[in-house]
Amino acid sequence: MVTLHSLIIYAKDNQRATASKTILIQIADVNEPPTFSESLAQRDQVTEIYILEDTALGIVIYRAVAKDPEDAILEQYFLSPEGSDFTIDSIGTISTAAVFDLESEARSFSLVIKVFGPGGLLAVGNIKIFLINVNNKDPVLTCSLLNIENAVLSVTSINSILHNKVNITLDEEIPIGRMIGVCQATDEDNLGNLIFELDPWNVYFAVDKDHGTLITAARLNVERAGFARVHSFSIKACDHEQRCAAIPVTVHIHSINDNSPFCDRYLISFTVTVMIIVENAPANDFSLYLKLHTIHSPFQKHQKVTVDIEDENDEAPVCTPSLYKAVIFDNVVAGTNVNGFELNCHDRDSQDFEMHFEIVSGG
Repeated sequence: MVTLHSLIIYAKDNQRATASKTILIQIADVNEPPTFSESLAQRDQVTEIYILEDTALGIVIYRAVAKDPEDAILEQYFLSPEGSDFTIDSIGTISTAAVFDLESEARSFSLVIKVFGPGGLLAVGNIKIFLINVNNKDPVLTCSLLNIENAVLSVTSINSILHNKVNITLDEEIPIGRMIGVCQATDEDNLGNLIFELDPWNVYFAVDKDHGTLITAARLNVERAGFARVHSFSIKACDHEQRCAAIPVTVHIHSINDNSPFCDRYLISFTVTVMIIVENAPANDFSLYLKLHTIHSPFQKHQKVTVDIEDENDEAPVCTPSLYKAVIFDNVVAGTNVNGFELNCHDRDSQDFEMHFEIVSGG
């Protein structure tokens, strides 16, 4: 657009004589560069943009608005540096061109937007894109656990990334509060403290929720009625949104020789050889002393056992003499004692009055 202005110039001398002249002034239009609107209009100011680190590929995050003073059509938008993780189209729309990971990439991106108008004139704007941390990663848990078998210690180390189970063995009767493991946890998202826990809860073991120290929490006594020799649980490290890492643990309780032997008087059974005739002994009871001891430990027990000998009817009666002779007359009245005849018999298994006599032949 060309603008034309008309000017009249007057001249007057001291005699009041005048003259005039008309001058035509033509103002030619000059091509000016385009300009950005809003915050990009300030050349010394950086526009800040914040997006979530898990923003999907191809999502629009900003629109740059520019205008040509002559209302000409803007030719093209550019982003620099080239090859960044963002693109801009012909109308200034900026979109994501990659999938982001704040933990492994830069946390921010500085970009320059250029827009060209007719004649190659351009406008420049500065933006800085920041990634917002998102809790999208599980913690990583590392544990070193003790094996204690026959008082010999060894260490088993495991990492939750491997998704393996771990088996450890512990002697019974190790002290309550004994440290049997140390765990450490890290979280790439770094959005707060991690809390340690056992899942499920176990009465015999506990983990410090802040420091990850695994200890015994109750007496491990294999001989106690109902005690389980195998315990299974998971050590877990969780963030505030319950994203967790876990290591499954199976604990085998090893029995140790920690108790003295004992005798149950109602369960003793044994065989002895009789070396004397019981009937000639002063009393039918004997006292034995048993000494019990374990093979691998100096535990021992003394027990007194009293043995009652019950009599058995294993002896035949004995008559002295073994042969008797008597003369009987044929006129003797029945029931008459023949010459004071009497058998002299004894039984060592019973009282004499418990015997009975009969004639078995010759009568």
